[in-house]
Amino acid sequence: MKMPAGTPTIHELPIETLMHIFRYLVKEEEVARPELREKYPPALILRSICRRWNAVAKATPELWLQLVGPYGIEWTRRALTFSKELPLDLTILNRTAFYRGFKDISHSLPLLEAKLCRLRSLTLHLDSYPEIVPSDLQMALLSSPLPMLEKLELYDGQSDSVYILDENTLSGEVPLQLKCLDVGSYVTILPTCPILHAPLTSLCVYDTPIWKSTDEVLCTLSSLPQLETFYWGVTSSTYGSEMPFAALPLSASSEPNPKMVHLPRLQTMHLSGQIEIITYLFTHIAFPSSCAVKILAELDNLPLVNIGELYPVLDVALGERLQAAFPDDKEASGFETMTIENFDDDFAVGATLTWKDATSASAPKSFTFGFLPIWDSDIPTLHPEALALICHMLSQWPATSRAVSRFHNNHGGLCLPNLELEDQPWTRLLRLLSAVDSITTIHREGVDGLVDVLASRSPNVVFPRLHRLTIQRANLTLAEFASLMSALKTLHTSSKEERKGTASSPPTLCLKWCSLDGVEIPDFHADLGVEYVGREEKLTG
Repeated sequence: MKMPAGTPTIHELPIETLMHIFRYLVKEEEVARPELREKYPPALILRSICRRWNAVAKATPELWLQLVGPYGIEWTRRALTFSKELPLDLTILNRTAFYRGFKDISHSLPLLEAKLCRLRSLTLHLDSYPEIVPSDLQMALLSSPLPMLEKLELYDGQSDSVYILDENTLSGEVPLQLKCLDVGSYVTILPTCPILHAPLTSLCVYDTPIWKSTDEVLCTLSSLPQLETFYWGVTSSTYGSEMPFAALPLSASSEPNPKMVHLPRLQTMHLSGQIEIITYLFTHIAFPSSCAVKILAELDNLPLVNIGELYPVLDVALGERLQAAFPDDKEASGFETMTIENFDDDFAVGATLTWKDATSASAPKSFTFGFLPIWDSDIPTLHPEALALICHMLSQWPATSRAVSRFHNNHGGLCLPNLELEDQPWTRLLRLLSAVDSITTIHREGVDGLVDVLASRSPNVVFPRLHRLTIQRANLTLAEFASLMSALKTLHTSSKEERKGTASSPPTLCLKWCSLDGVEIPDFHADLGVEYVGREEKLTG
C-alpha cells in the first residue's frame, strides 16, 4: 500500500505523538492476558528500534514502571530514574509462569528504600526469596511511612515468623491513602498497627492471628465505617496455645439489645470459621440487606446431639436478614437459583448452599451458607444432621425455597444408606422446592437416589413444573437411562392430570459429557412427550 504524498514516516512522527503511542502500548500490555503478553516489556523493545526511539522511550516515564525488579539491579536502578516521580506498584514474589520474579532483591533493597514515598501498591510474599531473611525484607519496606500507599498484600507462609506488625510499623504513621488490605498465611499483625486504622474499603484477612476475641474484631470494624468488603478466614492453624482466641458460647449470639457496629457501605461479607463466632458477628454488625454474604462454618464445637440449639440462633442471625431483604413477602419472592455442593468442595459430610438471582432489588446478589458438622473426610455422604439443618432453612426461611426454579446439585452424597425413600436427601429437598422447573446434577454420585425419587410417584413429592433435567459427567447404566425417561414422561402425564389437562411442554432430558455402561455418548437432548415413546425403545433396546 502506497502512502499518500506528504505523509510523515514513522521516523518523522512528533515526539509527543510517539510518547502517546508508547503510553498506549503500556496500557494494552497491562490489560492483556498474561499468556498473550510480549516476552519483554514495551520499554526494552521500543528502545532497541533506533536512537531516536531510545531517547523518546527514556523520556516516557510510564514505560519504565514494569522494569522495577524483574530484570536485575541495573535495570531497576534505571527504571527508578526514568520513571521519575510516578507512583510505583511493587510486586515481590516467586517467579511464576506469568511473572519473572524480583531479581537481585537483596541488592536492590537500598534502591527501593530510597523511593518508598512513591509506593502506591505493594504485593509482598515474604517466603519467596531464601537469600534474604523475611523479617529483613519486611523491616526494609514497612518501617518507614508510606504516604501514597493505596493497596497492600502481605503473605508470610512461615509459621515461625518472628516479625510482628505493631504500632511501630510505618513509623507509627497511618497510611491515609490505603484502601485495600489483604494479609494472610502466618503474618502476625496487632490491632494497634497503623495500617488497620487507615480508611480501608476492603479488608481481607486469612489465617492470620490479628484479634484475640470477637470484641477486638468489632472494635476494629467500628473504626472502618467506609468498609465495602470484609473477608475473615480462620483455620485450625490460625490460633494456638501461644495465641488463643477467646471461646464464645453459642448463647452469646442471642443476648438482648446488643451494641451494634454499623457498616453502611458493606457490599460483600465472607466469614470462615467456627459457627458461634460467625453468628455473634452477624448479630452485632448492622449492614445493608443487599450485601452479598458467604459463610463457611464449622460446627465441631457443637455436639451433634445439641445441633438443634443452632436453629433459633440462625433464624435470628440469617433468617431475619433474608426476610428483610425480601420485604414484599410474596409467594414468588426470593432467590430463583439454588446450588448445593460438598462443603469447601471437599467434605461430603457437610454442604455448601448458594442462592442467586434474587427477585428483589434490596436482596444480595448471592447468599452462601456452608457448614461442616464433623471433621471426617472419609464419610462419603451428607450427615443426617446436616440434612436436617438444610431442611430447616428451606422450610423456615421462605426466600431460600419458594421462588427457586433452578436447582443445581454438585454434591456427591445425597443418597444415604439404610434410609427409606421418603427420608432420603433428594426426596426431602425436592419436597420443599415445589417451584423447581429445572434440575442439573453432576457426576455419577449426583445421580444416585434421584432416579428412584423421580420414578417413585410418591404423593409427598410432586413436580408440577419440572420441564428440564440435565445430567453432566455421569456414567449411567442403560436401565437407569430408561428409568429416567420413563419417570419424566410419567411426571408429565401426572402433572397434566393435576392441572385438569392444561397444556404444558413435555419435560426434557439432557445428557452432557456422559457415558452409558462405560461407553461415551454424544451430548443427548430429548423432549419426552408421548410421541417420543417409540424413539425411546429404539435408543434403549
